[in-house]
Amino acid sequence: MVNYIEKMTKLSSLKLKNSECLQCNILREFLLSLYKMLKELIDEANRELFNEVLNRGREIEKRLKKLLLTVLTLQGLSISERD
Repeated sequence: MVNYIEKMTKLSSLKLKNSECLQCNILREFLLSLYKMLKELIDEANRELFNEVLNRGREIEKRLKKLLLTVLTLQGLSISERD
């Protein structure tokens, strides 16, 4: 599963070089799904003490989070503080 997430993160990164792909809702939802899958995997690895999976997952998380934030920002995500 870690290999799949890593491979799809790299592929998504390549797709983001195309300006049309930056606006793709499917890519955004795919990245959100990958991020959720990765977070669940990291949580499980943490519980089961799978350090290799945990370490790789955290490295992938950094790249995936950056991609996701880029897409969300370019697609008009607005983050505001609530009172």
